[in-house]
Parts: sequence; structure tokens; C-alpha cells
Amino acid sequence: MAQSILYGRKSEDGDTQLLREHLLGAGRLAQSFEQEYSDLAYAAAVLHDIGKASDDFQAYLLNNQGERGSVHHAIHGALLTQQSQYQTSDEAQLANAILALAIARHHGELPDCIFRQQDQYGANSIFEVFAGKIPQVDQDNFTQVRSRLDELQLNIDQILQNATSNIQEFRSALAVHQQTGTSEDQISFYCGLLVKYIYSRLVDADRLDAAAFTMPASQREHALVQTQPDWEIYIQKLADFTSTFDTATPINRVRTSIYSQCQEASQRETGIYQLAVPTGGGKTLASLNFALHHAKQRNKRRIIYVIPYLSITTQTAQVFRSVFDLDSENTVLLEHYSSADSYRTNSQEHVAETGQRDDESLLEKLAAERWDSSIIVTTMVQFLETVMSAQGTKLRKFHNMADSIIIFDEIQALPTNTINLFNEIVSFLSNILHTTIVLCSATQPHLMQSSRHNLALSAKPNLVHLSDKERQVFRRTQIIASQELCSIEEFAEHVLESARTHGNCLAVVNLKNEAKKVLAHLKSLHAEDEFTLVHLSTNMCNAHRADKITFLNKQLATKDARVICVSTQLIEADVDISFRSVVRATAGLDSIIQAAGRCNRNGESDTPAPVFVYSLKDEHLDNLPTIQVGKDITEQILREHPQIDLLSSQAIDLYYDILFDTYKVQSGMNSIMDYEFRQAGGTRMYAYSALAVNKKQRGEYYNATGKQYLNLFAQAFATVGEHFRVIKNAGQSVVVLYSTQEDQECKPLTLIQQLADSSIDKSEKLAILRQLQPYTITLFDYEIRKLEDEHALTTQEIVPNSNFTIRYIDSAHYSDDIGITYDITPDMMMF
Repeated sequence: MAQSILYGRKSEDGDTQLLREHLLGAGRLAQSFEQEYSDLAYAAAVLHDIGKASDDFQAYLLNNQGERGSVHHAIHGALLTQQSQYQTSDEAQLANAILALAIARHHGELPDCIFRQQDQYGANSIFEVFAGKIPQVDQDNFTQVRSRLDELQLNIDQILQNATSNIQEFRSALAVHQQTGTSEDQISFYCGLLVKYIYSRLVDADRLDAAAFTMPASQREHALVQTQPDWEIYIQKLADFTSTFDTATPINRVRTSIYSQCQEASQRETGIYQLAVPTGGGKTLASLNFALHHAKQRNKRRIIYVIPYLSITTQTAQVFRSVFDLDSENTVLLEHYSSADSYRTNSQEHVAETGQRDDESLLEKLAAERWDSSIIVTTMVQFLETVMSAQGTKLRKFHNMADSIIIFDEIQALPTNTINLFNEIVSFLSNILHTTIVLCSATQPHLMQSSRHNLALSAKPNLVHLSDKERQVFRRTQIIASQELCSIEEFAEHVLESARTHGNCLAVVNLKNEAKKVLAHLKSLHAEDEFTLVHLSTNMCNAHRADKITFLNKQLATKDARVICVSTQLIEADVDISFRSVVRATAGLDSIIQAAGRCNRNGESDTPAPVFVYSLKDEHLDNLPTIQVGKDITEQILREHPQIDLLSSQAIDLYYDILFDTYKVQSGMNSIMDYEFRQAGGTRMYAYSALAVNKKQRGEYYNATGKQYLNLFAQAFATVGEHFRVIKNAGQSVVVLYSTQEDQECKPLTLIQQLADSSIDKSEKLAILRQLQPYTITLFDYEIRKLEDEHALTTQEIVPNSNFTIRYIDSAHYSDDIGITYDITPDMMMF
């Protein structure tokens, strides 16, 4: 019988790609991304589309027989790995399970391993499906696919044997880590992350090969080549940038010492380190100096900066642009903080199985970032929601975190309920994927005191050591804490009094409504007659806040600056600004110290500047338990240690010791430190447990079947991915039509109009979408509903006849003073 010609794709122009060509092309790409686990990634990519070898799929592809999605093809590669008889060792079974999970849903999302109810096949677990519990038509197609392996010239047994060798690497890395006491949960969690990592390489390779298929041959090879950054170029640019820095003052001499110590520490092995630098210590450039030299020394692939608040992403990115002399069109630096897919009204799979160049493949191009730039600036939200996701579009960039350097700035702002997850993720990145992690903060939280003890810090974790004399140089403020309660109005009066006494003042409160009320009372006191009043809010887009901070810095640079700024904690996360006094509502000690870092930042005053702390009456923090607990502990320390210096390391250590002990006493650290969510029907689950051994769903399997669930993998990938959000109940990103009086046109509106232009190609639209990021705000559902009720939202279709839209707020509902202008009833913190 003559061999058939098997095709993998057909373009809208009728061009075809041979199936073998696509499988091997994707395999080579997946293999090339990183050296580690390359055979496992190669196997996943070579087998992922092997189901297209069936007659049914070929008829669908070439003759349009059947509707899109009616012919299954992804399941067959998974079946092939599970039914291979070449080897039955534990390593082979683990490799085959990883491959099956990655392959089975490569066009959608990783599945739950255990189903809460029987699925459409009558199965209770995904592994029952892999074992052959599928419709007869899929069984028949699978038989046909197996008979055509010789036609595809694929030695499946050899491919799977090679993949199994990578499991030995994984187990060796685990064995080293187990010497520090790895639990069963940690091993399972690591295995689940390895599935996501291989899945990431598969998805990225598949989509890159698909994109290359649509390119002219002259562009194809260049588009698929990954180049290693020449870190020496960036090292020299940083050296040139810092060469003119003044080292005459005591503060600048210590900053220079910190900078130099980071460079010396760059020679260390890959690991997890801490950079504990007092506020104003120059940690942004110091950490960059470490990262660049470490990247050169250890041949790292990229540097990723993870920042907790949007308020400083633009600031940090601008610093890097200045250092490296980059314009906004560069490809060296990528800012990725407002996820492009949050503009869409509905989520759906974007890659056509046929490879046709349709609107949906364009959606995927616009929505996903690969994180393949040399330097990336992103947020903690992006980082955590990427790794916790099950979707291919989001997980696609996960593998590009491997063999890199990740700097976590202001790590004290890590949400408490994600600590166990975070510890496990960064330990996996370091121990398994050879990524160096740096945790930066002036107030290092005791993350290693988690009850799971799952942060694999390096043996000598501190990159910098400062003497008491050097630390004393940064004692530029004095915290003066009152234990008396005061009203919002009294708080505002304290702010005005401090501004009058010291010339200017920064006021920081815990809630958005509090900030608005303080601002309103200051106006009622006619403070505007004496001072320029500035309000900072997350109801403002990032570009707006950046302009406000630039304005503040210009004002504060003058000799007699008369300014009052009212903000929430968004200004505390290393915003480079310096006031003569600060008035802070009582919060966690870490927040108070960060607020103090915005005062006398560069030693403008020879004597310590005052930071006044007052507790507010009737402050409702019920929806913000982390802030409430922090506030309570600070008040406890003040009661029990009235003479303590709140800026001392003794106070910081005491605060974190009480904080972790409080969690243990209140409801068990695991519940506080583990992200909790509820499924339909109110079933309570914890993300960590659901991604580890998952005893809960193993028990549900036993109750449903009467059999023990014996597979290593029980992770609820899809369920956790669906429910995990760093900011719970966040709605969607909307664009605001922000512009300054000097602007001749409204830039965000112009960009939206350009996006809707059908003549603009994909790469241009992606660049425009990136430019829109500074003009977006992520709103909660109730905020969206409020704007809809007031007819303040306009929906602009970006791709004709698709669900890809951008929503923007009309200019009437956006003011220069406070951003979005409708009244917010619920008390919510500014993030």
C-alpha cells in the first residue's frame, strides 16, 4: 500500500506544511530553549500533534470535512506515551505522565488530574482517559495513528527513552534539595511545576513554529533564532552611567559600598539571596550591578525585575532606559504589567488547529508575551498569576524564567496568603531550573519561618553587609508614634500642622476613601491657600501617577517647596521622592518604615526628619486582614515596648516574630499562608494543597470509585488556575483617556483608534497594545458596574467580528485631581 502524505497545517492561501516537518520543527525549538530537560521537551513537542495523522483529521484539514474542533488530535500523543511498552521503570512512568499531561490539552489548559464528577467519557481521572477510556472513533483513529508512525519516520521508543533520562536529572536535583528536609507535598508540588515547565516549552515551540509557517522564508530563520545577550555591553553602559556619581557625602559613600559589594557577590553560585538595604540605599542600581555581572559570570539568559506596585514599574523601567540609552521602540527591555488578555470580554482558545491566519490567531499574538527580551520589568501579579495559571497562553512564558536572574523588589509587600506558594515556586526555579533569585527589601520578612520551611535560601544569603556605623548614615528620620486615637479630620489637621512647621508633608493612609476624606478636609481648612495639594490614587492610571510624582519631585527640588501629598501605601514601594515630614496612619511596621523612606531621603537635613504615626478611629479594615493584623502588632509593640526605636533591626525582627506567631495562634499558619478559594457549592480548597499531594480530591476519588487513587499526579491544575487571583475579585482592565494640558491630542484615544485600523499589521498592533499599558486601570467588578450604570464605559472592537475589545472610560469621569470620579462606597486599599 502506498504511503500517504500527511499534512499538519494549511494556510488561508492554500499552502501546506507536512506533519513531520511541523513535529520536528516544534521539537527542535522546544529542545533548543534551555539545555536542561531538553529531551523531555523534545518528546512533548514531537508527539503533541501526532493525532493529525488520522484520515479524519486529514479530511478535515484538506477538505474542510467536519467543524473546527470536531476531530480530536491532542489526545493521541498522550495515549501513545501511556500505552508505550518499551519500559516500565518508575522513571519511565513519571516521564510518560508528564508528557501525557502536557500534550493532552496543548490547545487549551492543563487539566485537573482528578475530576470532581465523571467527565464526558465516564472517567474519574485524566489518567483513566489516557488509559483508553475514550469514544470508539478516537480509539479507531489512535489505531490508525500508531500504524503510521513508520511513515512519519519517528522512533517513538527512542524518543521516550531519551525523555526518561531527564527524569534522572530531576531526581538528582531533588535529592540535593531533600537533604534540607523536603516533604511529600513539596515533591508533588515540584513535579507539578515540572509539568508546567514542559508544557510551557511545548506551547511556545508549537506556536513559534506555527508563526514561522506564515512568514516569508527570508524571515523564518531569523525569527526562530534565540541569541544570548552580550552582558558585557550592558555592564559597560551601567559603569559609564554611574561613573559620574558623587561620592563626597556619607550617604553616597555607603551607596557606593553597597554597589561594589553587589558586584563582588555576583561571583557566587546560582541560588536564592537577600539584598537588605536601608531605604535610600540605591538598591535598584546595586541589584542591577549584581544581576549584570552574575548573568555574565553564570551565562544567564535574562534579567527579570518583579515589582509589587504599578506605581514604580514605570520608574524602574525608566531608570533602565536611561542606563542603557534605550528608546521606547527597543526590544531589549520589555515592560509587562497590564496583561493584554484582560482587555477581552471573553476568554477562548486562540490558536487555530489548522494554522490558518485568522482573527483568533491574531488575538493570541496580541494577548501573549513570551518574555524573551533580555531585561523584563513586570509585577508580582503577573509573576504569580503566570505560574499559577493552567492556560497555555499565560504559561507560555514560564520556561523563559529558567536559567535567568529574578529580582523581587520590595519583597515585604508579598501577599501573606501566597507565601507558601511563593517559597515553593522560587525554590523550584532556583533548585531545578537554575535561576538566581534576589529578595530585596529594607525590611526583610521572615519568609523562611513559614511552617512549611520551604524557602531554599543559600547558605550565605546576604549579598551586602553594613556596619552599624554605615547603617547609622541612613538614619535620616525619627519615628514619633502616638497611641492616641484620632479622627480623619484630626489626622488631616496633624498633616497641615506638620506641613506648616516643616515646609512640606507626605500623608499616608490605609484606604482610598481615607485619602479622599483627608484631601477634602484639607481643602475645607483652605490648605490650598498655603500649599500645593497633590493626591495619588490607584484610581489614576500609571502614566498619570508618574506625571504626579515627576511634578512633586520638581516642586520638592525647590528651596521652599510648599507641598502636601495625600496617598496610600502605593507611594511607599521605593518611589524616589523626598519630603521634609511624613504623617502616617498606623499600619504594619514594615509599611511605616517604608513611608519613612520617603522623608529626608538624600539627607537634605542634617538632623533626623519627623515621621508622625497616628491610629485612626473607626477604621474599617475587615476586608484587609493583612493590614489589620500588621496595625494590631505595631500597636502591641508600642504598648509593650514604649521606648523601642521603631527603625531598629530589633524592632523589625520583633515585628516579624510576632507576626508569624500571630498567624500560628489565630488559625494555623498553613491557612493564613496558603491561598484559599471556594468552588461552586462553597467547597473550600487551598491552592498549595491542590497543587501538591491533593489529599482532598484523592479522597473524593475513593468515595466515587471505591478505589485508592495511586497515581503520583493528583494536581488540580485547571481548578487552581481558574480561581487564583493575587487581587481577588478584580474585574478587568480599562483604558482611561488621560492627557495633560500640554498634550495636543489624547494619546490613549489615538492609540485605540490605531488599534482598530484594519490596515495595521500584527506587530504594529502588539507595539500599540504595549504603549497602552500605562493608561490602563484594573477595576473591581463593582467599579465596572458603577461605571456601566453611569454610561461611562465605551467598548471599542479591535478585531472585526471577534471578542477582542478594549473598554475605555470617558473623559467626563476622569479628573486630574483624583482620577476616576465616581464615588467608591466600599473601603478598598490602593494597590
